[in-house]
Amino acid sequence: MRHLILFLIAIPFVIGCCCPSPISQPESSSNSTDFVPQRPAPKKSNTPEVSSKVEVTKMAVRIVPWKSAANGKRMQMVMVTWKNTGTVPIALVEAEITAFNAQGETLSSSVAEYTIYAAEKVADRIQPGKTYTDPEGEGFILIPDLDGVLAKTVEVRITNCNSWNELLD
Repeated sequence: MRHLILFLIAIPFVIGCCCPSPISQPESSSNSTDFVPQRPAPKKSNTPEVSSKVEVTKMAVRIVPWKSAANGKRMQMVMVTWKNTGTVPIALVEAEITAFNAQGETLSSSVAEYTIYAAEKVADRIQPGKTYTDPEGEGFILIPDLDGVLAKTVEVRITNCNSWNELLD
């Protein structure tokens, strides 16, 4: 029985020494039992990286008469024209809109944040170099003050613009 045990121990040793393994195993460090394949270094591009610039320039602001369909009251609408002066398509533009009466006082219909443009799909984004004008009837509605005073002038300050690449693509 003792010879049988020695024989069983010796066979793997002899086979392992004499028969080369048809599959070579990568050398591994004694600290790791997992094999992690080495990835080739990333190829360097000959094309220089272009930084993405999100930028909008306000071109024109107009106040147009507008009549409420709900109650027939006379109101005003602010129409904005802006241009994408950046290097990526624009999907969102927000602005601060401040309306003034004839005496230069701020009207209550002024807002600190208003979305003047929002793309609903990728194809709707405004491409670099292109200009966008609010379509008739789709601007910011200025509601007259309680005493019925309408805006004489308006200031529009663009506060945010975004390409939304990660959301729309």
